[in-house]
Amino acid sequence: MKSALAQSAVTLDDVEALPLLSAGGAQSILAPLRAKPAYWPQALGIALYAALLGAVALNRMTPAPAPAEDALELVMLPPPAPAAEEPPPPIEEPPPP
Repeated sequence: MKSALAQSAVTLDDVEALPLLSAGGAQSILAPLRAKPAYWPQALGIALYAALLGAVALNRMTPAPAPAEDALELVMLPPPAPAAEEPPPPIEEPPPP
């Protein structure tokens, strides 16, 4: 029988108490391998997320284009000529009584 398949009286509560598991002894070859951290995919994901947030923020911050208006032409007219004043109408005196 191989040592990996050997029967032992170790319960799940005793696993933390074994110094060989934490010290990297012979029992460490039976422990599952830890996954290596994926730094590049994490950095790429953070960069894409930041770029997306920046694009959304810049898209909402740009002002709306001004509507196209027709050009107005201002024309200066000459001042009106002074009107010839008419003499006031004569005052009629009432006939004596």
